[in-house]
Amino acid sequence: MGRFWEKKTERIRKSEAQIKAALEEIERGRSIREVASLLGFSKSSLQRYWDKRKQFATIAGFQSQRNFVPKQVFTTEQETMLENYLVKSSEMFYGLTNEQTRKVAYQYAVAVKSGNIPETWHTDEIAGREWLVGFMSRHKKLTLRKPESTSLGRAACFNQANLDAFYNNLREVYQQHSFLPQDIWNVDETGVTTLHS
Repeated sequence: MGRFWEKKTERIRKSEAQIKAALEEIERGRSIREVASLLGFSKSSLQRYWDKRKQFATIAGFQSQRNFVPKQVFTTEQETMLENYLVKSSEMFYGLTNEQTRKVAYQYAVAVKSGNIPETWHTDEIAGREWLVGFMSRHKKLTLRKPESTSLGRAACFNQANLDAFYNNLREVYQQHSFLPQDIWNVDETGVTTLHS
């Protein structure tokens, strides 16, 4: 673990050939620390590869890659459809929170009869937090946060035609009355809740 003032180096995954070359150097008698420094490995990673190498008869047969495939609840197409649903909901002024998104994900998984639904999803009737983190990392354009309150009237009336009509009316009022800046007041309804969440 580095000291707080030391710059952390970005870790780049080594190829299978680089790992085997490092292991061969250790087998020839060099120390793990020396090889790690020479070939740009982290000492602890190289130690793990060396320990794992003992499972194989030869270095040529060594495999550092994971030999399992993580179970995906949704296919790529299904995740894209879920992403589109979340975007569409937001455009309709009905953004979903993290918890609501997880509930929708569970309901969607049941609806599409996914064969990889974790048991905890069934127990809690909600997708796991880990799934949400992974989903968000795969769909970078999404941001999930608490939706702001928006009145249905404002949401329905906020379009180009109504906006143009408002500014045309405002221009006519300014021209008719020749208001000065100090004559214009902003009065809002602070403290009066007329919106739904």
